[in-house]
Parts: sequence; structure tokens; C-alpha cells
Amino acid sequence: DLSHYLVIFEFLTAYWMILLLVQQRKRWLFLAGFLLCAGLFALNGRNIFGFGDYRLDFHRVAHFRDYVFNYNDAESRFRQMSSEAIMEDRLPDSVTKAIGGDGIDFYPWEHAMAAANNLNWQPRATVELGASTSRWASGKAAQHYDTNGVEKVLWHFGSVEQRSVTFDQRYFLNDEPLVVHNLLNHYRMIQYPDFLLLEKTKQPMFAAPYLDEMREGVFGEWMEIPEVENEVLRLKLHTHLSFWGWWKQLFYKGEIYHIDYQDDDGNIFTYRFLPSTAVDGLWIHPFVRHPESRVIEPRIRRIRLRNGNERFVKKELELQFEHLPLVSPRRVPFNKTDSVKEILLFERKYHYDDNTDKTKNSLVPYE
Repeated sequence: DLSHYLVIFEFLTAYWMILLLVQQRKRWLFLAGFLLCAGLFALNGRNIFGFGDYRLDFHRVAHFRDYVFNYNDAESRFRQMSSEAIMEDRLPDSVTKAIGGDGIDFYPWEHAMAAANNLNWQPRATVELGASTSRWASGKAAQHYDTNGVEKVLWHFGSVEQRSVTFDQRYFLNDEPLVVHNLLNHYRMIQYPDFLLLEKTKQPMFAAPYLDEMREGVFGEWMEIPEVENEVLRLKLHTHLSFWGWWKQLFYKGEIYHIDYQDDDGNIFTYRFLPSTAVDGLWIHPFVRHPESRVIEPRIRRIRLRNGNERFVKKELELQFEHLPLVSPRRVPFNKTDSVKEILLFERKYHYDDNTDKTKNSLVPYE
């Protein structure tokens, strides 16, 4: 989209200008690289919606003038803007009192809460959510939440309508399996409606994990889920690119992968996932779409894995179920111990790729 495109434009401009300023030898080679990069970038802009109506304006120097001649006023103005912007991240007094002066981090990304509430922020090594796209970076982030990790963590979710969804329609327990494991294993939960406040505990949630045998599977086919009790079940997944898929990912980007969950009631829930972190385990059981609720949700009976284009991804894959036994049946993920079944009255789903809008409405006037 245009907003991200312009951010990349700003980065490329700064990168090449700095490079040309510091480069002393063979500057013509770097100038040629800049012209090639800028030319291809501008050419690709024609594929961006709204690009044709956008015009770069190189004549406006107001911000530059303010920083040079009125720096103090500019700094004061932007500090005021920042203070107003973070007001929406203010936490209730009861929460800030529970946190106190303990070190705290925020997962996955809302770090402005530290400034908005004057908290003792102890950030992980990978500050942004980029860790979710890299197994190595996700491992670095997971170390921040191990036995010697930060004292408290505030784990916030998506919108009220999509608690279980993160960026690009991914399932919130599949983005970073290593981080999720440590957050559940080394912290106890203090329940709040819009987020979870986690506190370090010496009592782990999981016993030693064990794995089923590795077996082969294929994209596009439904797979039955084994029955488990008092365990968390995850699926370790190994996908393989074709020859053309390897080159496409090297120069452009990889394919889109989806996982479909079908529960006891026949409902199907679809999320994207990243194969780079799926090797550490896609979450299967217990299925959680409402982390703010203690109600046990319907069990997942089968799943289906899909990818965008079989030309670039081999249809065959290797998979292995991982079992994480619970140390105590009284301590379960997200404190889901209430067996009362909730009845879904209204739900609306909007698919941003094809603009489809699906609404399920079971409401009647007297309800």
C-alpha cells in the first residue's frame, strides 16, 4: 500500500545519500546502483493503488527550517504531540498499582504503554514484532521470557472483534511459538478484559515435551487431530520450496500459507501462518479465540494446510505433533476452566484480500 511504499522510499533515500557521502572510491559504481534501485522502485510504484495521484513535493522546507532555526519550539511541539498520542495507552490505576516498580515488557508490540504509564520498561533484544518472521530472532526474544526473564509482561491482543488475530490475519499463538511457550511456561496470568498481565512464577506450566513420529502430509487435505487430555498440542511443520520458489523468495517474497481449523460444531476458522516459525509448532489444542474469557472453547477436530501457489511450493511436507503435558490440571493456558458453553449470537468477518463480507446473526428482537 502507499503508506508502506513511502516509508521504504524514505529509507532508500537516506540509505543511498549516506552511502554516496561516505564512499570515497568508485563512487560512480554506487551512483549507478542508486539510479538502478530508484528506477526499479519507481517503476514498481505503478502497481500501488493511489500512486498515480501522489506527487512528491521537494519545495516544502518548513520542518527543516524549524529544526535549524527554531529547534526548541519544534522539540516542545513534538513532545506535546507525543504526549497526546499515547493517552490511549493509559492503563487503569488498579493495573499500574499491581505492576508497581517491577520491570515490565509488552508483547507483542505496544511499547508506548511504558511512557504513557511511567513504567519500568525492560525491553527484549528484538523490540519490534519482526521477530515473528524469523526463527532466529524469535529465539532471541524468547530468552527474555525464560526463567531469568523480566518480572512482569503485559500481553495485549487485537481488536474486540478479532482477539486472536495479529498482523496479516495470523493466529496470535502461531506467530512466535518459542516466545509463546516461555510466556505460558514461566508466568502466571492475572486476568483483565483487554489484555493479560503476566507475573513471573517459579512453578512451570509444562512438563518435559515429547514428540510423535515424523510423518508426511500434503497441502490441501484435511488432517484429523489426535485426542489429548491435560496437554497442549502443537504441530511442527516443515515445508519445501520448489526450484522456482527458492529464486522467487530470494528476489521478491515467499508464498502465502493458510491453516484451517474445524471445531466440534463444524465451524471453520482460517488464519495465515509463516513457514519460517511453523517448524517450532503451530498451536492446535486447546484452541483459543477469546483469550479474555475463561470459558473452554470447542475442541478442534481437524486441520487443513494450504499455500498460495503449488508452482513455488512442493505439495508434500513433513509434520510432527508436539505434546506439552501440563504439570497441574488446575493451571491451564489462559485460565480456561469454565465449562459453560457460550452461544455465538453475532459475528462478522471481513476478508481484506477479496473484499468479501460474511455475517452470522442469530439475534432475535427479544434478545
